[in-house]
Amino acid sequence: MKKLFLALIILIAFAATTSAQVPTPFSLYAGGLISLPQSPSSFKDTYKNGWHGMAGFGWKLAPKFQAVAKIELHSFAVDYESQNLATSNPNLEGGTNRLLMFGLDGRFSLGVPVAPIKPFILGGGGLAHVSQTAYSGDPLA
Repeated sequence: MKKLFLALIILIAFAATTSAQVPTPFSLYAGGLISLPQSPSSFKDTYKNGWHGMAGFGWKLAPKFQAVAKIELHSFAVDYESQNLATSNPNLEGGTNRLLMFGLDGRFSLGVPVAPIKPFILGGGGLAHVSQTAYSGDPLA
């Protein structure tokens, strides 16, 4: 897993340096983070910290407009300890809540030429698939 993250970091670094040298009609997007559930309390008490990942590919269709195809994965594992299930059912596993999203966005650049920040407007749509892994183990053991 560490090799995958290192490869993605290197790929993004090279993509950024090559785009600075030669104008290209495409862009690569990648991101990831960890979330700390805070509310609602039913979600916060049921799930542990989650992780999220995103990758996208943008194609410049006009000087200020780009189409971006993206895929995202969000995952939250069940927190057995906060529900006192770890002590009553130590063999119980699974129950991870996952959300897989596919989408197509339009990115319109506002075209501020000399600003160090490049603002843009992003809008689009897509599909989402929500799943939960099955619980495994013997709760009566």
